[in-house]
Amino acid sequence: NFLVITCLTMSKVARDVLFLDNFAAVMLPYADLSITVCVILVMAVYLRIGSHPRINLYSLVIGSLWLFAVVMGVFWWLVHYHQSLWLFPAFYIWIGIFGALATSQVWILASEIYTTREAKRVFGILGSGAIGGAITGGFSSRGVVELFGTESLLLFAAVFLIICSGLVWHLTRHPQNSTKRDDRSEAQNTDETPKNLTQNVRFIWDSTYLLAVAGVICLTAVVTSIIGWQFKAIAKEFIPEKDDLAAFMGTFLGMTGLLGLAIQLLLTSRLLRRLGLGLTLLFLPIALITGSLGVLIAGTLGSIVMLKGADSIFRYSIDKSTVEMLYLPVPSDTKFH
Repeated sequence: NFLVITCLTMSKVARDVLFLDNFAAVMLPYADLSITVCVILVMAVYLRIGSHPRINLYSLVIGSLWLFAVVMGVFWWLVHYHQSLWLFPAFYIWIGIFGALATSQVWILASEIYTTREAKRVFGILGSGAIGGAITGGFSSRGVVELFGTESLLLFAAVFLIICSGLVWHLTRHPQNSTKRDDRSEAQNTDETPKNLTQNVRFIWDSTYLLAVAGVICLTAVVTSIIGWQFKAIAKEFIPEKDDLAAFMGTFLGMTGLLGLAIQLLLTSRLLRRLGLGLTLLFLPIALITGSLGVLIAGTLGSIVMLKGADSIFRYSIDKSTVEMLYLPVPSDTKFH
């Protein structure tokens, strides 16, 4: 989790800065809409591959990580030696696909390894790995940009992904995980298990619980996407230079990561035990409502930093751990889908 989020943070800094250096901020929503379409297509292929009886979850994750690492290297080479205008939207979309797939793989692995009782105890700590990755990725981005330039972030991200694949391979050597992997493979062969994207959508639609979970994720994605567009557009307006903007974003992500880590370690588990899932889920919406009012009234760099800061701090600490807890009642053989 730490390595994936470190890589994702560095990649997003490079993606956003390179895109804004070549396109106006008004094009950001179109780029994110393109990510949505591409993620649907990629997930359809991913689910079909993952449903094959000869491919287990661990092999699928390791193969995905190596693919992401290789593509990172290819994009670095293209940016340096074969710059074309199409390259930056393509890179923007690819990082969006990587973020959607790689982060979900982490929690799928976690749900396979831990029981419900274990998850309640350790998911808060597991989530802190992601926040630690955001801190490391943010501050490392600033350092790498100042020494080597924005484009070099892609090579560092590729190295983190290769190391991450080694850790996943290490998980396959654990006897308990091997047994669960075999059980999952047998479960996937049953007639009740969804076999493709269409069946997965129908499966979710027929479940009131899964539909509610999907609704929470959908609404959060809409709001955080709008906040992200506002943050990038206003930051670009105040900080037009490419490397300066990358250094600013890296510092911002590192600082919000530090605050998020403190909240994750000190508050998340306590809130889940005392308030339950329902009330704990309200922390992020309340923070975003307050921050959005500040941007509406002031519209300054400071106001958008406060709003985006609230989003980053609560979404990757309290909210992330709480949402992942919602998956625990889902049967093991359907979590992958």
